[in-house]
Amino acid sequence: MRVSASFDWRNRERSGIRTTIADSGTGMDTSTLRKMFEPFFTTKGETGTGLGMWVSAQLVERLQADLQVLSTMRPGRSGTAFSLFLPLELSK
Repeated sequence: MRVSASFDWRNRERSGIRTTIADSGTGMDTSTLRKMFEPFFTTKGETGTGLGMWVSAQLVERLQADLQVLSTMRPGRSGTAFSLFLPLELSK
């Protein structure tokens, strides 16, 4: 986990705080990455509601923030990283 002063990758003039969380787990395939922010999509079977990432995406949008996800399933290099940018000021 890392927290640092940063800027919006889409607009370098917007300053804020970036939090990056990464793991070295199995990673996610491209199908999962494409669907992960859809409501009711889950990889947890009966124990998941499929709402967690969807709610997160809605909050990110309302805060005018940015959430990036990178993941790989390459043997010996697998893992996932989430990078959340929160602006210091909201755009008007």
